[in-house]
Amino acid sequence: MQNVAYWLAVVMVATSPPALLYWYLIHPLAAFWRRLGPVVTFVVVGAICLVVVYLLWQVRDFLLGPHLGFHWWLIAGGCCLYAGALWLEVLCRRHLKMRILAGVPELGGDPGRLLTEGIYARTRNPRYLVILMAVFAWAMILNYLGLWILALLMIPAMYLLIVLEEQELKGRFGAEYEAYLEAVPRLIPRIG
Repeated sequence: MQNVAYWLAVVMVATSPPALLYWYLIHPLAAFWRRLGPVVTFVVVGAICLVVVYLLWQVRDFLLGPHLGFHWWLIAGGCCLYAGALWLEVLCRRHLKMRILAGVPELGGDPGRLLTEGIYARTRNPRYLVILMAVFAWAMILNYLGLWILALLMIPAMYLLIVLEEQELKGRFGAEYEAYLEAVPRLIPRIG
């Protein structure tokens, strides 16, 4: 069990930061990437992210830090939180195609359409909420110090990413997005 936990934790610390980096490179520079096109963007940004994965892999034991032990109550709580994240992801996927998940609307000539129905009528950023829930769930289940630090650092990192994305969406959708900002909460879903 310890070996499985170790490798799952390694995957988390080696891939989560580059996944965030991908969007930090896309959103603030969307106009630049549009000029280059999606294929060139995916190759360049993908290569940068792969290099970061490789570098993080090289220092994985340092990043993980000590294992804090297995605790059934923490594992049970993490499993419940992860189940909630999976449920929310299912609600998101009803509205998201792979091209949206990859960032094609940000990069192509077609701006897509503003999602305002389903879960997007309750929170503007359900995918970011899913990611935060999942990272905290895995920190609880695997219980490495490095995962707890990663989970805590994800909060400000995701907040800044949301702000960057909002700026990009304002540019794409204008007044329609401004009205959406006023009507729907940023992260914590409106219930009922």
